Amino acid sequence: MATFHKFMMAAGSGGPYTIENSVYFNSSSDGYFYRTPSGTSSPTTFTTSCWVKRLSSGSCHKIWSSSDSVTDTCEFEFRAEDTLQFNQQVSGSSRDQITTNATYTDTDWHNFICAVDSTESTDSDRVKLYVDGTLITSLSDTNYPGSSETFRWNEGGVVQSLGREAYRDRCMLNGYFADYYNIDGLQKEASDFGETVDGNWIPIEYTGSYGTHGFFLNFQDGSDLGNDTSGNNNDFTKSGTLTQSTDTPTS
Repeated sequence: MATFHKFMMAAGSGGPYTIENSVYFNSSSDGYFYRTPSGTSSPTTFTTSCWVKRLSSGSCHKIWSSSDSVTDTCEFEFRAEDTLQFNQQVSGSSRDQITTNATYTDTDWHNFICAVDSTESTDSDRVKLYVDGTLITSLSDTNYPGSSETFRWNEGGVVQSLGREAYRDRCMLNGYFADYYNIDGLQKEASDFGETVDGNWIPIEYTGSYGTHGFFLNFQDGSDLGNDTSGNNNDFTKSGTLTQSTDTPTS
């Protein structure tokens, strides 16, 4: 079983960028975020990046999920086996499935990136998973998307959920999210969201474009935790109990 390095950050070691807040998900309270995009912008290409502090292992936890039925889904998640997986299911059958060999079980902050572009000519370039800035190449499943395949994430009329399965009350996150990005229409690199300082992967400010359905949740507005501060106003609605926290990757 693979383990992470211990994330430590001395005061000032990451320069001026500081994450002020996170949001706490208690899996027993059924808290999650959701929104439904209007219209489809870039169905083949997107990147998500977020920091996660997972407080328990041995069960499924969704980082994000999108679906309009129980049989048509697109998801990025920790599996019950504690592996990390991107998958898309169509009509009840798994069409794309990328799963790490490594398992992730510790309770520190770590950065998880899913960068997708099905128009890439090389199939292994169509889905890239990064953990703390490192591209994961040791995979147990490599069922990559077909050329120019479209995805349910960012699709108009399809619900997006953060912290649980989109269509059912399952796989609720038990832990924290911080600095949650969605970039619509671009397959970004890990270096767009972080850098290595003194051997540790730390967050930096993202300065690129977001695309039509892109968003950035910094969880700084305690009265509106789903507020999108990217400028797109792609706000998320809170359901259940979610709590603002000052426990962050830079605190």
